[in-house]
Amino acid sequence: CSTNPKKAVPPIKSDEFSILCMGDLLVVKNAEEQLEVEGIDYPFVKIKQYLKNYDVVFANFEMSVTFRGNIHPAKPFTFRLHPDNAEFFKLLKIDVVSLANNHILDYGREGLYDTIEFLNEWGISYSGAGDNLAEARKPAIIKIKDTNIIFLSYCERPPADFFATENSAGTAPLKLNLIKEDVKKNKTAHNIVLVSLHWGIEHNDYPENYQVKIAHKIIDAGADGIIGHHPHVPQGIEIYNRKPIIYSLGNAVTGFYNPYYKNNIMVSLIYNKNSLKRIKIIPIAGKYKKIKSQPYLLKGENAVKEIKHIQRISRPFKTDIKQAENYGFIYINR
Repeated sequence: CSTNPKKAVPPIKSDEFSILCMGDLLVVKNAEEQLEVEGIDYPFVKIKQYLKNYDVVFANFEMSVTFRGNIHPAKPFTFRLHPDNAEFFKLLKIDVVSLANNHILDYGREGLYDTIEFLNEWGISYSGAGDNLAEARKPAIIKIKDTNIIFLSYCERPPADFFATENSAGTAPLKLNLIKEDVKKNKTAHNIVLVSLHWGIEHNDYPENYQVKIAHKIIDAGADGIIGHHPHVPQGIEIYNRKPIIYSLGNAVTGFYNPYYKNNIMVSLIYNKNSLKRIKIIPIAGKYKKIKSQPYLLKGENAVKEIKHIQRISRPFKTDIKQAENYGFIYINR
């Protein structure tokens, strides 16, 4: 790994496009209280312009947008955002989200249905949850230039009653046989299939061995990359058969305080048609008491420190991450 600053990479060429991957969106609790006082876009005010630099922006939508539903009786932490406080989403450059997580049904099926209704109203595509298992397994499809980008989303984390069945609404479960079927069904020679996985152990810097094995099998089935989240902290990045495995991005925006939360990353995948050329790692501030639910891009020594951390936790995968200015870069050789 390289830790010395190098000159910035060339600007993106006109025949390339970029997919920005963000971690967990938890615009709840303290974040919701702050936006009611400071302004509707308060949680995103320091990054909203930056999101416009990318052709496609993806995030994990880890809350329901609803004032209905009954709180889940067995969960110690439940999250929802009142619809009146969610209007800023239609103003943001967020194109597609995963609903396959362990909070989207905190307020029951009504909360899920309301969230889907609002996403449709805002023009945000989604995958990973629906009226039954078949609907939850359906992809979100975003077309950029002549390339279709397919997003499939699945959740590993309990409670088990969140998982969709043939006859009940919920999330798509992280079952390898289902994922392999969906990847093979959707993959063509000219598109991009990205698999979002809500998985792993909270606050751990490294994925579990079983996750590495599952990730490799999903790539072997034809997926072009894996976007991971749930641990609320970043984990390492692996390049397996020239395909990226982002084990965890950490948080994007959170209003829920936890002393284990730290700085996080966003990751941009830069393609030429369906060929991945390079990966850009963007460190963002995430220490709650400092940022108060308002993340921003890290710069200078703070950015270098975070890139060194990502280099270190990616070392078990022998990932070569170059540092340039405030970012990390991985170049894909073909």
